[in-house]
Amino acid sequence: MIKRIPSGTKGADQILKGGIPEGKSFLISGTCGTGKTIFSAQFIYEGLKRGENCVYVTLEEEKLALKKDLATVGVDFEKYEKNGKLRIIGGPFGTIIVLKRRMRAKAKDLINEIVSVAKEVNAKRLVVDPLNLFLMLFDTDVERRTAFGELSRKIKELGCTAFYVCEINEGVRAISWYGFEEYMVDGVILFYRVPYKNTYENGITVVKIRGADHEKGVYHVEITDKGLVVH
Repeated sequence: MIKRIPSGTKGADQILKGGIPEGKSFLISGTCGTGKTIFSAQFIYEGLKRGENCVYVTLEEEKLALKKDLATVGVDFEKYEKNGKLRIIGGPFGTIIVLKRRMRAKAKDLINEIVSVAKEVNAKRLVVDPLNLFLMLFDTDVERRTAFGELSRKIKELGCTAFYVCEINEGVRAISWYGFEEYMVDGVILFYRVPYKNTYENGITVVKIRGADHEKGVYHVEITDKGLVVH
């Protein structure tokens, strides 16, 4: 029987029929402003509140800016980072590109950096946000697919449940950036911006979970000052 763990987002566990399957890898995909980062941060925050060690890899924001932004929706990473339960690694993409060029880092080096931190803290939950920028560090689709496969495999070997946040362009039918990411994970959760009357509403659907059942509909998502809620 698959063990499920709480997602940390109110209403999400109902459409997941009990929560996130433990030890699985998930692509958290969607367009700009739909709640991907908040959903993923709440997943980490739930683990922290349950006494689990966690890792958050940020490739788009400075660590301080990320923590400040998340604090506005009720996610307090600061105290858990201070007590060693949370490790936040990464930084703005431009800085990482420069580092790669200076060190001539290869796929294995970059992957091992993430894996070694997760192993060091015995992480139970991990987020890479966004996966697109991690994959942009590699030059060809073969290298990207190999790198993602190796990272995902090594994280799963640690028994860690992982979210890989994926940005997609507005108006496209694709559910990933390069077109292969969704085939390399155990589950896909997709966030939408849905036209409604004279505005847009955010929505969420579970596209797949290997070996586990889930609801099939599209559900309304609300972003509040207390976090993201699924109705």
